[in-house]
Amino acid sequence: MQKNNPLVSVLIATYNSVDFVEDTVRSIMNQTYTNIEIVIVDDASTDGTMKVLEKLSKEDKRIKLSQNKKNLGITGNMNNGILKCTGKYVAILDGDDWAYPYRLEEQVKLMEKDEEVVLCSGYMDICDEDLNVQTTRKYPLKDTEIRKVMVKYNPISHPSSMWRKDSLLKTDLYSKNFPICRDYDLIVRISEFGKYENVPKSLIKYRVRKESETGKRIRQTQLYSFYIQMKAVFEYGFKFTFTDGVFLILRLIATVILPPSFQRFIANNFSALKSS
Repeated sequence: MQKNNPLVSVLIATYNSVDFVEDTVRSIMNQTYTNIEIVIVDDASTDGTMKVLEKLSKEDKRIKLSQNKKNLGITGNMNNGILKCTGKYVAILDGDDWAYPYRLEEQVKLMEKDEEVVLCSGYMDICDEDLNVQTTRKYPLKDTEIRKVMVKYNPISHPSSMWRKDSLLKTDLYSKNFPICRDYDLIVRISEFGKYENVPKSLIKYRVRKESETGKRIRQTQLYSFYIQMKAVFEYGFKFTFTDGVFLILRLIATVILPPSFQRFIANNFSALKSS
């Protein structure tokens, strides 16, 4: 395979996504970058998702479809899917999101240009269930900028991420120790194998479901994030300033004392603006 035309494995992990999964898969079938395999791993869906996927697999021979005999959970399903990928790069797309046609082409171009980049993502458009854009979430672009803010928030868009597979396999993949924030943890751990970079344009439409985050889950997310941020500093050598420390402690206190309704407001608004 030519250097600038490597095989990309697009990993779509699905579970009960019958209402959205066809749009998701077709957005990859219609990519301008065509040297791909579409690896779809279904986690024992019960809502008709597999019927939709089986229909699509008959339309496009690039689709490699499998279904777990029992539900493995997100971590187990993602890790299972990665091991089925044979491409130089593994691109992630959630089973209810939608990729712009140029997404893979832009990411391959970036990663082929710099062999030290092991992980890249890009901006993403935050949408309602009908994929109407509500706002655009932006991220720092270069490795130095990304590392500088890693201890405050996750500056990589996991739903639009592309990973260098050989480096990804060295991390032992997603950890079962993280019921949430498993992506943030993996993003930190891959740092020892190379650089980060982000594409300065929206790569996907990220669908926000009508069910809002619960106060309990928001608290869990903040607590796990704090643990990962400390891990980034003390195990992986990310820089940590006095201001960063004050910011994290205040946020941790707020997580404990603020009412769930206000935490939902912060989660839905501040998180989309902080990296703009």
